[in-house]
Amino acid sequence: MKTFYGVLLALVAVASANDPACPSNWWTSQSGASLLCGCCANGSPCDIKTGQCPGGCAPGYSGPDCTEPTCNDVSCGEGVGHCYKPNECVCAKNYAQSDDGGCHSMRTAGLKGAFASLLIIITAITICGTIQHQRMKGRTPE
Repeated sequence: MKTFYGVLLALVAVASANDPACPSNWWTSQSGASLLCGCCANGSPCDIKTGQCPGGCAPGYSGPDCTEPTCNDVSCGEGVGHCYKPNECVCAKNYAQSDDGGCHSMRTAGLKGAFASLLIIITAITICGTIQHQRMKGRTPE
């Protein structure tokens, strides 16, 4: 699970670094580390000492340093996905990306397909058995 969150944080950093609404600006933490600014409103740089955005966050981002993407228009689901870019989710195992950017269960679709296949097979066997029975009517088995 730690690997999943590590990859997820890397995706968030790459997504925000490649987002034209979030130009690459840096700030320095108290420990001396250079950190990437979040997505500040109007592409403005963050405070170089705190990393906070003085003018607020760009649309689709939240948090004090504007590094948390929001997925208000899609449903990532509780425990099945995580918002990594505005209105885009990364989905967990056995979940797939929906057309709207959210996550949906592949198990449900798989079960529907399995039941439909079973129904087709039962119908085919019934039809073949009925035809065989009609052909053999009145004949003696050999």
